[in-house]
Amino acid sequence: MTHIKVEGHPNLRRDSLSGAIINSNPKEYDDYMKSYHLRQNQYERLDKVEEDISEIKSLLLNLMEKL
Repeated sequence: MTHIKVEGHPNLRRDSLSGAIINSNPKEYDDYMKSYHLRQNQYERLDKVEEDISEIKSLLLNLMEKL
């Protein structure tokens, strides 16, 4: 298995067998994973807020029906 440099990207290599792009800089990978996890947490938080709003709406509608 050989790694071929990706033109214009000094830290990227292409695996000659699979064609996969490999980042040879561990700090860049760690930074990417941190930002990925931050985005995932934000999406989960937004989903939770949407669920809460939906529940509040349902409770308000039930309350209005009883008045």
